[in-house]
Amino acid sequence: MYPQDEIRQAFEAQSLVEVYRDDIAEGHAYTGYIVDASPSLVLVHLLDDEIFVMNGYLILRTDDITEVTPVSPLLEKIADYHQLRPVVPQGIILSSVAAALESVDKQYPIFLVATEYLEDPGEMHIGKLDQVSATEASINEVNAMPAWHGIFTYSLDEITCIGIDTHYLRALEGVMRRENLYI
Repeated sequence: MYPQDEIRQAFEAQSLVEVYRDDIAEGHAYTGYIVDASPSLVLVHLLDDEIFVMNGYLILRTDDITEVTPVSPLLEKIADYHQLRPVVPQGIILSSVAAALESVDKQYPIFLVATEYLEDPGEMHIGKLDQVSATEASINEVNAMPAWHGIFTYSLDEITCIGIDTHYLRALEGVMRRENLYI
């Protein structure tokens, strides 16, 4: 079966799955529910399978997905026991990376972008959208202090993942608000 068929089946069944991107992170899977998909992007509602809570969303490029598999029966039962269900965030547009970034920026104070094919394969950037074009996105980034770090520009082709509404991002947003940093 092809990954696109696996994506469609998981989306239609709203089943808990593991999503692999072996060309980017061999052997690593994201566990969650596929809650929306387009020909180019997939939206996954993430499950933290260590503490069994839903933990934000990832927007992944469809072409990067190498496999989608059902989780173990035990994990499915634990998720059911905790009554974990997928929720579709409103207003997220998956027609392109540019549209996804623009819609995410309207819905969330900060978000994460990953550029996993560049020099540092684990490189991630957190911030707000400054501007986006048909080929590039500029992100006003936040550093670990937290403080605004500056505006950095990425080719849309370099962005392999967009993360939103995770526990970490919500905590960082709370600290930024407490520190009176404009969000």
